[in-house]
Amino acid sequence: MSKQGRIRFSIPKRIKKNVPFRIKSIIRHPMELPEHNKDGTPILKKYNTIHTMKAFINNKEIMSIEFSSAVSSNPYIQFKAIISESSELKLLYLDQLNNQYEKTRQLKVIN
Repeated sequence: MSKQGRIRFSIPKRIKKNVPFRIKSIIRHPMELPEHNKDGTPILKKYNTIHTMKAFINNKEIMSIEFSSAVSSNPYIQFKAIISESSELKLLYLDQLNNQYEKTRQLKVIN
């Protein structure tokens, strides 16, 4: 099985109601570099890079990021969220070849 598109993310074990918590995510992706001819001009083609990352809580989009061609391979994202009840977190990544990579995890609120 290819490791490309494997998403890892971490969330706190204890999430308090209505208190911001940090979500950290990394996706394994090669992010192809643009190629150039011998004279230095870029070769025009569709390079395989991640272009979008979206985060959902209970299927409601809470964040969307558009990447440029300058993003590194295996991009790392960190952001904060707030929830008031136990929920489902889904991260979705899209690449230039129309591949979708997603991972879901349950978020449990403590009092």
